[in-house]
Amino acid sequence: MSSQARTGGSGFVVEGRRILTSFHVIEGAVDIRLSKTGHFKRWPAKIAAIGPDVDLATLEVVEDAEGFFSDLAPVTWSDELAPLRSRVTVRGYPLGGTGLSVTEGVVSRIESKNYRLGPTSDMLPGTLLVIQIDAAINGGNSGGPAFDASDRVVGVAFQGIDNAQNIGYLIPRRSLEPTSTRHVKPWPEELPSSTWWTYRFARGASRIQVCAAT
Repeated sequence: MSSQARTGGSGFVVEGRRILTSFHVIEGAVDIRLSKTGHFKRWPAKIAAIGPDVDLATLEVVEDAEGFFSDLAPVTWSDELAPLRSRVTVRGYPLGGTGLSVTEGVVSRIESKNYRLGPTSDMLPGTLLVIQIDAAINGGNSGGPAFDASDRVVGVAFQGIDNAQNIGYLIPRRSLEPTSTRHVKPWPEELPSSTWWTYRFARGASRIQVCAAT
């Protein structure tokens, strides 16, 4: 039996008072806490829906939702695929600090890929679109939004490449729609107790810091 672990990532507010983040950030977690810049409080959250094949999940605040959303607004989405050489800004909370990190880059490649992480990710290339950018995406950035020059979200940060500088990948907005009935399924309200213990010791807790829309 493995010991309890903690993971962290980024997220942002979407319509319906939900938080969008990466599935791999909350996979197996039994305790999910949300935080915001400038607040010491941690808001407990639960999984509302998951899309493992697109590495996405939505979360719901379970306590003091009014307080959590009091100074946060849903993002505005771009209806277009970010073109090559267009400028993007990635916001999130990577390792190395506690404040919001903002990195800028340009779209350098658009190709098909699968959204799995790890050494097997290239065995089956996949057919889902990804956006490669020349801005670094580090641990903790996963689930954070990427904005275009008009402050519209064009994608979600989900992967970097170890031992490579200034290479990151975004899940484009096209793959998120409608967060997406093709890929996302509701999360059960309760899990059997045996499953609960498996999840508890497999991963433990996740802390997700939520980016403001502006």
